[in-house]
Amino acid sequence: FVRMETEVLQVYQGPVTADMVEGAPLSDLNTLALELANLDDLQLAGLEGMLQIYREHHSGSPIPTEDLHRMIDHSGACMVAGNIRSDQELGKFLDDSEMMPDDVTGLLHLSKDYKELYSDLLTACAKQWRRESCGVFTSQGYVEPDPEFLPFLQGQEQEQHESPGMGMTP
Repeated sequence: FVRMETEVLQVYQGPVTADMVEGAPLSDLNTLALELANLDDLQLAGLEGMLQIYREHHSGSPIPTEDLHRMIDHSGACMVAGNIRSDQELGKFLDDSEMMPDDVTGLLHLSKDYKELYSDLLTACAKQWRRESCGVFTSQGYVEPDPEFLPFLQGQEQEQHESPGMGMTP
């Protein structure tokens, strides 16, 4: 069965790979395949970003199919900026979209006459933005997950449910 499951996933061309779901029952894989087939390009890009964050915070072991289903359900809540693949491009996008804080925007616009300074400032602001929002660059562009879903992706949600109040009783 493992060989057949791997072959089925190899036909699918998306962010979920065979090693992520190794050992999952075929019925779970069928359900997963149906859900993946119904995602549009933006949702697939969001899913790719969430998988990247999830894998950074979890061991390299297979991802439980329940977790994949949750990520698929939240894939539409991600901010996706297609074709943004560097902090420089992200900074330009944030500035053009007027998403930067006003004080940063003012500083950026004052430095526009000094191209190198403007470029460096734009890149530094974008790096800070990306760190604070936990955004990632993917093959589809820049992705920011839904902030409310971030604890799950980072493996913090489960810990909170297992030990509320750090083991202290009220």
